[in-house]
Amino acid sequence: ALPILANVENYRLFVPWCNRSKVVSCCKGITRAELEVGFPPITERYTSEISVIPQHQVRAVCNDGKLFNHMETVWRFYPGPAGQPETCLLEFYVSFEFKSVLHSHLANVFFE
Repeated sequence: ALPILANVENYRLFVPWCNRSKVVSCCKGITRAELEVGFPPITERYTSEISVIPQHQVRAVCNDGKLFNHMETVWRFYPGPAGQPETCLLEFYVSFEFKSVLHSHLANVFFE
């Protein structure tokens, strides 16, 4: 599962409402990616900084201040149950706040 999450170019395949993802730079263990999220007629773009701790964690933070006041996601991976070597346990954390009241109301429709 960790290699899938570290493959930013394929986020559109499994991240809800992600229409496009493109790596714009990689430097000192941080991947900067531009993501397009939403659904017609409302789509937005933001830049996310993604860091990976191999075999353990993927963390993405949005610091560009255009769409979010803050946004952080963390995916942590742990070994699966004994005797099931091809499995893992996943801990997922997300915290975000939209700048726009419109975006907040739309998110409430989908997350409630």
